[in-house]
Amino acid sequence: MNKIYISDLAQLVNMSEDNLFKFFKTLTGKTPIGYINLYRIEMAEGLLRDNHIPLTEICFSVGFDNISYFIKTFKKYKNCTPKEYRKKLLQNS
Repeated sequence: MNKIYISDLAQLVNMSEDNLFKFFKTLTGKTPIGYINLYRIEMAEGLLRDNHIPLTEICFSVGFDNISYFIKTFKKYKNCTPKEYRKKLLQNS
């Protein structure tokens, strides 16, 4: 939910930001930001199952601070918007 800064992560593991990026990408196949965004989208998927939670609340509760960036990122990873994803979930229940 909190803002995560690459500089803070690098400092935690005693690496430069560049080395952290390279090491992380080698280890996971993703950049730190890509990994964090994917994790946040996966958390959002679970919250979208509850039709009573507004999209803006889901957006902020999983750590995004901008609804349009949340929607764009969700679409990048899930090939649909959060609203479309929720609609599919409701149709399949």
